[in-house]
Amino acid sequence: MNILRKIKNEPEKEIAKLRAENDDLEKKRKHLKCQTEKLEKELTEMLFLILDNEFCGIPFEAIEKLREMPASKEMTAKIVYMLNHAYDEDASFSADAPLWYAIVAEAHLHEDLIDPIINLFTTTGDDWDFLNEQGEYLLGKLTQKYPDMVMEKVIRAIDRMISEQSKFPYLFLFDAFYFANVEKYKDWFLKTLKNPNLYWLDPYVMHMGDLQIKEAVPVIKELLNSKNIDIFTERELKGAIEQIERGTNEYSESSMPYCESRGEWKEHYKACENRFTKSEEDDDYEDYEPEKSQKIGRNDPCPCGSGLKYKKCCGK
Repeated sequence: MNILRKIKNEPEKEIAKLRAENDDLEKKRKHLKCQTEKLEKELTEMLFLILDNEFCGIPFEAIEKLREMPASKEMTAKIVYMLNHAYDEDASFSADAPLWYAIVAEAHLHEDLIDPIINLFTTTGDDWDFLNEQGEYLLGKLTQKYPDMVMEKVIRAIDRMISEQSKFPYLFLFDAFYFANVEKYKDWFLKTLKNPNLYWLDPYVMHMGDLQIKEAVPVIKELLNSKNIDIFTERELKGAIEQIERGTNEYSESSMPYCESRGEWKEHYKACENRFTKSEEDDDYEDYEPEKSQKIGRNDPCPCGSGLKYKKCCGK
């Protein structure tokens, strides 16, 4: 006797039975979901533990698995925490752990990451490292996703840095300009260019050239007549003027936003993996860091000997 005949002969009994079976399946489904979530949470915590405590080398597998996991409040909160405490001297995690989480963040972009990323460049001047570079990558991606939100925060941060006459590495924030509405923010760009307390004048002028802001030319020419600029800054100013007046970008590759020029994360970090496997005690270990006051043209070869242009190497 098929199910239709049973329902016809004993409708109430069969319907109650079907409902009971359905309830049982729903309970099993919820239980399975609960178990899956529990396992995912345990796996996530284990992967967090690996990233927190990797002191030598790059934990590629753990980073990859965290990138593949679905977005969650817990994931965002962990990344935010690590970025906010990246340079804590008494941190309970390895020195490179914030970098690992910043790489994970590429696959978990969220507006809550904007402030911590900006803080990387506006709260310390002692650390010029891979985290700055990775932060610049994230800033570009975040600006693509939240253009006006990021730009408003970047503008406030740069204005504050200038008012404080800061030498912190806020030049990394300039990559957000590539994804901004130039017409909307043009007045601010020009006002900032005229500010005598803009510490990172050279890279800022370079961005004015990249963005083809024609109104910047007379301002840059005024700066050229200033007695306070050196030969390196003079070269950058003249280059920006030529670039704007020519209407083309001679250095198209080096002038791309970092998030579009770096390439795939794993390939990039494998190429510099040796920087994370040698200790400072090794006889052959060299950790080159150019002095911040050193003036080098953005398209000059980097003095560290990498073979890259300064802008794409130690000039970051």
